[in-house]
Amino acid sequence: VYIRGVNDEFTISIDSSGEPLYKRNIKKKVSPAPLRESIAHAMLHWANISPKDTIIDPMCGSGTFSLEAAMMQGGIPPGFFRSFAFEAWPGFSSKTFSWMRKKASEGIIPAEKGPHIFASDIDDDALKTLSENISNSFFSERIQINRYDFFSISPRRLNCSLPGIVVLNPPYGRRLGLKSETAEQFRDIGRKLMLDFKGWRLAAILPDQNTAR
Repeated sequence: VYIRGVNDEFTISIDSSGEPLYKRNIKKKVSPAPLRESIAHAMLHWANISPKDTIIDPMCGSGTFSLEAAMMQGGIPPGFFRSFAFEAWPGFSSKTFSWMRKKASEGIIPAEKGPHIFASDIDDDALKTLSENISNSFFSERIQINRYDFFSISPRRLNCSLPGIVVLNPPYGRRLGLKSETAEQFRDIGRKLMLDFKGWRLAAILPDQNTAR
């Protein structure tokens, strides 16, 4: 039970979730500076993701974008693989909840032939982490892992015939170094996207408005 007080106004609430809702119980391991699943979900939603879209996640880390895209394209509810605090409540009906999960599973979209999601990184530890996170066949059928540098990736190299979505969470700040180095990196990223990804949509986390421009 939580009681929050602000300026003599109080809100009493009961935690029905337990673990924070952004946790999907999929990623058993994470790489440094992980992206929250709820942020990845929102960005893919704003990019108007569809089951037919090709997703290229070229700085994948532990794969938050790729895993979330697989769930969205496959029609998996965000909480499908996790448990909740309300399951321990006295009034909880396991029979009803099992029925709800079964109904949700009926909406899962089968994986089409060949992956739609291409995840890559130059960090071997990150790729090992992602490989462990997609051991579930639902994800392994949808996500292909490669060891490519971002600047060597192109739709042609991945045999992508139609434009889709590029998702990016590039390193910046203390992970990269000086502010001037960050600015130069993003200029290089912009040139690469303009050259090889014309017609694609972009969902990216950037350090400031100037970088966005």
